[in-house]
Amino acid sequence: MRGRRPVVDVRDHGARGNGKRLDTKAIQRAIDAAAKERGTVVFRKGTYLAGSVELRSGVRLVIERGATLLASPRTTDFFPRERLPYVTYSDFETNDFRNGFLVGDRRRGIVVTGDGTIDMQRDRRFGPKPIALRRCRDVEISGLTIRNSPNYCVSLGGCDGVVIEDVTIRDAFADGIDPDSCRRVRITKCDVESDDDAIVLKSSLILGRPTPCEDITIRDCRMDSPSNGFKIGTETSGDVRRVEVRNCRIDGTPRPGADPAGLVLAQEGGGIAIESVDGAHVEDVAISDVTVEHCDVPIFIRLGSRGRGQRPPMPGTVRGITIERLNATAATEACTISGVPGHAVESITLRDVRIEVAPAAAPPAGAVPELEAEYPQAGMFGALPASGFYVRHAAGVELRNAHVTVTNGDRRPVLATDDVTKLVADPPL
Repeated sequence: MRGRRPVVDVRDHGARGNGKRLDTKAIQRAIDAAAKERGTVVFRKGTYLAGSVELRSGVRLVIERGATLLASPRTTDFFPRERLPYVTYSDFETNDFRNGFLVGDRRRGIVVTGDGTIDMQRDRRFGPKPIALRRCRDVEISGLTIRNSPNYCVSLGGCDGVVIEDVTIRDAFADGIDPDSCRRVRITKCDVESDDDAIVLKSSLILGRPTPCEDITIRDCRMDSPSNGFKIGTETSGDVRRVEVRNCRIDGTPRPGADPAGLVLAQEGGGIAIESVDGAHVEDVAISDVTVEHCDVPIFIRLGSRGRGQRPPMPGTVRGITIERLNATAATEACTISGVPGHAVESITLRDVRIEVAPAAAPPAGAVPELEAEYPQAGMFGALPASGFYVRHAAGVELRNAHVTVTNGDRRPVLATDDVTKLVADPPL
């Protein structure tokens, strides 16, 4: 019979928990001591001011109710950004897993849990990540509240076997939860409010090669973001496949007081965005039972040809996408499904979808631009010739029981198509 995990109190290793004296070394000592017997490190009520600490395999961190891990305001208390020995074509927020608060690389059996708080104590974007894990296996992050983060709140790179549950994110200046090139990730019952994407899947070159992001489940989550609620992309060098999103609520309303100077707040206006622009095959994505509110573009599906790391750039594929039982209100632009000339998005099914829209722009005076190599984002094409659905360079699109209500009297057609084969609209739009 396996024995109980030994419990290590950080105060027993010198932590004060008074929010004034730096507790970094004491916390690290406690973690290292617990690692010897795969033990549990406990943060009891108090405020623990600290910089970067290294997580260890087999160690369980419990941040109890009333306990706060408070990030030091000094940048020198955190590990410096690392320089990777290969080119990724991505920004440092995506690349860097070293400049963080709770940091782990090549660890196994990490747990960070409890009803306490991680407060990054920042008032703008750019800085350390609250949780940064790369190449880790068998990870659990649960129960926590993360506040005031200047960088991706839960950043996962090349991880396998991750459970994120009941995590609350508030006042995040960047992305909420980012699995990048990860396998077997389950995100449930999370409540994310972020200035950039709330939950976003990526497959960048952070590991030095294209690596799939696959077998991802997102259920029973609330995603509040003026950028995108749920997104695949933009970094899509590796394939993305077998993704399920179910029973979620997305709201595009910016939080009060977010980035008042308007310097770095991302306002792409997407609800659900599915993108492949760097050669990835994005396929087998099933989204169901979703409410989308106050997002300019409730659904944005894009195959482009930016091609980071490719010479010449070559489009990948977007196929096998199903969105059903989605209800969107307060949209201002048509949903977009678009490939590029010669490369169609394929097998896209929208079923039992209801869109309420008040188009904000007049119909286009000329052709809609292609913008094959541009950064993909909802609304990137400008004014569209449809109020409900704009479908271009696509094959095998089914709109089953799709309904559009135009609330401002706009008279353009609900559906407009360009270079589309095998389109079914039942009933007709």
